Amino acid sequence: MAAKRERAIRNHLDQLIKLRPSAVQFPIVISQDGDDQAVMEAISSFTSEEKKITFIHHKGRTELPSYLDSGSKNYFRIARHYKWALDEIFFKMKYEMAIITEDDLDLADDFFSYFAALKPILLADETIWCISAWNDNGGANITDRKHGEKLYRTDFFPGLGWMLTAQLWNELSANWPEMYWDDWMRRQDVRKERVCIRPEVSRTSHNNDLAGKGSSGGLYKKYLASIRLPEIAVDFSKLDLSYLIKSNYDSFLNQEISGAVVLSTDNFLDKTFSGSGPFLVTYKTPREYRRLGKSVGLMLDIRSGMPRTAYYGIVTFMYCSERFYAVPEKLNLSAPNFGLQPSSDYYNEKWDKMTRYLEFQETYCTPT
Repeated sequence: MAAKRERAIRNHLDQLIKLRPSAVQFPIVISQDGDDQAVMEAISSFTSEEKKITFIHHKGRTELPSYLDSGSKNYFRIARHYKWALDEIFFKMKYEMAIITEDDLDLADDFFSYFAALKPILLADETIWCISAWNDNGGANITDRKHGEKLYRTDFFPGLGWMLTAQLWNELSANWPEMYWDDWMRRQDVRKERVCIRPEVSRTSHNNDLAGKGSSGGLYKKYLASIRLPEIAVDFSKLDLSYLIKSNYDSFLNQEISGAVVLSTDNFLDKTFSGSGPFLVTYKTPREYRRLGKSVGLMLDIRSGMPRTAYYGIVTFMYCSERFYAVPEKLNLSAPNFGLQPSSDYYNEKWDKMTRYLEFQETYCTPT
């Protein structure tokens, strides 16, 4: 996906071409939104029928609806471009599967190995609706970078380098939103209890030098800069990834958290714990989750009641070289089959507004 960043699209395409193991297995389709001449020329310099690099061009920049404020216009354009491009890919070009990337992303050396190995898992488990290369809580200080092969299920749609099927797009296209498409994907009535697979260590990273402020106005730039690509590539084709199938994953997760040392949020924040993990930290409210997240560097925003990377409300991270699980109090840890319940039961959409209130309070209501 490209629009106005000529240097970014050149850098991104250089990486895709360098890293892909096969032009036949991984043909590249570049979609440009708008008429930026420098971007058009950059893309044209890469297109090649022999190398299976195709250019599609979304020129239809009609008048924007009058009800949009200035901050919403970019989100409207992005959503419109995504719909047009994916309709082209799946309905016109008839691809059965696609990996979506954006021009400001850098790619890990094992990017294609990751997606190729996870394709059978996506097709085998109907509870998985996408594969993402991104870990929202992927800061180097809270991830196990010695084990970059670890993968997880998450209820929270990550995006930022993700794979979907034509079957899923056939479902999504007809109801695609006017803007904020990624938050729409996180809605419980859209997600329908399905999950994405995400890595411990992100296989994409933001190239902040080339990205500019982006649609968020640079809001997350400092945090995104902390999420780095892995130092060591993994050959995912050699790994048994069947543990990601829901029944296998839920069984393992239940064993892991059942044997963990249980802490309250206050215990964790006061550091009144010792020994070896895993540790389990319970949280009851958005305020408690926020206190916990701020103390270690988790992303704090809540969407459709879900913390980023959550699975059944469980958010895992590394701290002081130990594995921690932040777990909602309402999750019954003594129930061996919690995964049989709808994961949406563990999310309260009122937490979205409550979290925004806490953000406002922290920003504007601090004592002087």
